[in-house]
Amino acid sequence: MPDTSLKPLAELFRAKIINHLVESNLLPPERVQVLCSWKHTGFNVHHGKSVPPEAKADPEGLAQYILRNPFSIEKMTVESPTDMIIYRSRLNSK
Repeated sequence: MPDTSLKPLAELFRAKIINHLVESNLLPPERVQVLCSWKHTGFNVHHGKSVPPEAKADPEGLAQYILRNPFSIEKMTVESPTDMIIYRSRLNSK
């Protein structure tokens, strides 16, 4: 791929995923505006070295990387009575 910004591609991917979730009744339409207001969308397009099909790389290692959790469940707590979810990381580990 040419060395150009992939932000438009990431935005397109994000829109397609959100639309699919709404059409599949997995995301209420009223939540779309909330998702679109987030500064950090959580969507990214990788523009690094690709792994060709004929490569003898460790496919299990690559699959584990792709399937890893984006955050640690152990760092999450639910605050009562609001049911607010708090994520504690090194940055906010008070």
